Amino acid sequence: MKKISNNKIFTRRTKRHLAELALIFTSVFLAFILNEVRNNYNENKNLAISLEFIQEEITQNHVFIKETIEIHKTMVQIIDTLLENGTFETAYSEKSGFTQQNFYEGDSYFSQLLSHDAWNIANNNKIFDKMDIRDVANLSRAYEQQIHVMRTAWDIGDFLQSDAVFDKNRTKINCKILQKKFNLLIGLEIRLLKNYIAAEETLSKLID
Repeated sequence: MKKISNNKIFTRRTKRHLAELALIFTSVFLAFILNEVRNNYNENKNLAISLEFIQEEITQNHVFIKETIEIHKTMVQIIDTLLENGTFETAYSEKSGFTQQNFYEGDSYFSQLLSHDAWNIANNNKIFDKMDIRDVANLSRAYEQQIHVMRTAWDIGDFLQSDAVFDKNRTKINCKILQKKFNLLIGLEIRLLKNYIAAEETLSKLID
């Protein structure tokens, strides 16, 4: 009976071990590739969902500001007329002091907050890490401008609740102060409308 040499046995074992190692490496590599594909799919899915939420949020804010800015323009026109005609005393009442409700019968000058929840959630979860920085900047500018608008609106609110509005002798001065504050607010809102349009164009490109 012919004997098998130790070299041949070693060679066969080596080939078998190498084949097993190749199979293990191939399995690990395929698992890594599949995991990357799955992660990329989930990231793209999360990005798409986040962008849709942001698009909805910006659209709602855009509609609100577009309507609200007309209210503010009307209020400035009324204040201009009061100052021009010297009838600013009608803006004061013994009950509520100096307030826009004395000369403007429409809706509140700022009836709601500008939402930024969708943006904050996406930003906190680092959804934008793989996006083009220019696209992120276009979206970011809209939300940054919202902050300036809201701060100015809050400033007007603080002014209308201050002790100064209950001084009847300050009515003319208060009219001028409110006129200036609303003009500033309108300027910021006009800029915000442009930022919204740029953001909506970016979102349409990314989502479509």
